[in-house]
Amino acid sequence: MSHITSKDYIVITPTKVAVGGQETTKFLGQEIDLVKELPGMFEHIQDKTYKEWGIQPIEMHIVTSKTNGGQMMLGEPSPKHGTHAWSRFVFEHDIYSRWLYQISHDSISANAGCMACYCVEEMLDSPDLREELVHSAAKKLLKNQKELQERFSHFSNAGYYDPQFVRCMGWEKISKDPEVDALKKLLAMGCYSCRSKKR
Repeated sequence: MSHITSKDYIVITPTKVAVGGQETTKFLGQEIDLVKELPGMFEHIQDKTYKEWGIQPIEMHIVTSKTNGGQMMLGEPSPKHGTHAWSRFVFEHDIYSRWLYQISHDSISANAGCMACYCVEEMLDSPDLREELVHSAAKKLLKNQKELQERFSHFSNAGYYDPQFVRCMGWEKISKDPEVDALKKLLAMGCYSCRSKKR
């Protein structure tokens, strides 16, 4: 989202909480709840996402916006500050997930202070939310991970995908190796536009 700048959202990494590139404990003049604990909580999100998908985000962004949303809704929140909170993941190679709506508060100030803690805790507890963000970035992740194509190029079709998918990706076969199940799920999400095939 090019119209949303780094000054408009909170950035959480395993080492810090920042706004506009500067480490901080405040957002919009409000103290950020559990600001010292947020980097460690994000590390747990990274661990869970890696176990689930074989990849992990390097940052989590949380924006306060006037744009409302609904449960598990992906969208394009306004950069104008408001009472609603949206989050996204950032992966290596500057790959961004879409924004995901998470919560609304009674006021902008309450949102500014509470939203980071709430969004991180909810993302930590909910595999469905993590999946939604990974899924929203899957095609971009695949495009930038040529090693995945090389890794699968000599495997046999285990029935995980239809023949059209295998031909589309230029592979002869797909592995039965359980250690690459997470990567295969990512690859499938990058190919299929519908969410009918659930884990």
